[in-house]
Amino acid sequence: MCRIIDRRRVMGGGKLPYDAEIEWLKGDGQAYLILPFVGHSDSTTFEVEFIVSNEANSSLIGSRTSNNARFCWAIAPNGDAVQIGYDNFDNVKIYTTDGDAMIIKTTIEGNNLVYNITDVTTNTTRTITYSLRQFTVLEYIYLFWSGVLYKSKSAIKRCIIKDNGITLIDCKPVRIGTTGYMYDKVSKQLFGNNGTGNFILGADK
Repeated sequence: MCRIIDRRRVMGGGKLPYDAEIEWLKGDGQAYLILPFVGHSDSTTFEVEFIVSNEANSSLIGSRTSNNARFCWAIAPNGDAVQIGYDNFDNVKIYTTDGDAMIIKTTIEGNNLVYNITDVTTNTTRTITYSLRQFTVLEYIYLFWSGVLYKSKSAIKRCIIKDNGITLIDCKPVRIGTTGYMYDKVSKQLFGNNGTGNFILGADK
């Protein structure tokens, strides 16, 4: 179940549900988030801006189609590469350096799902194209976790999820005190840690 925080603070004359926006939210290998949206195989797209950490083998964003851990979408920093996948088929490795800033955005173009990959640090781009597949997504979308085993230690700067072109979730990292969250600008909700660890916080903006 998603951990949703309902909290309002009066800051600068306006109501905000957090103390400050931060540059990024980084996993510690145990912390993760669940976003309250079950995607669709042929209409869900996302954009995630993050900083690569090659410390752990786990998906930064994803969901599952069944209990045998077939991933619907996967961006998984893994060793010296970021592994890209769709429905657990045709996984492709994008070789990176620890600390690289990246933006990965998926688009639906005709009968294809296209991963548009930008390594901001090296100023390089690449696209990976998959044929759209029909399958049933069983679970909510995870951040910092694939749903099994390890949790990611990469740092998320922003995450946008759309379905049929409509923005459903637009998350940015924030903090309340020294605790990190993702704040969804669409629902105006805070999403907290579902794991056993603690998020590492970037600097205040």
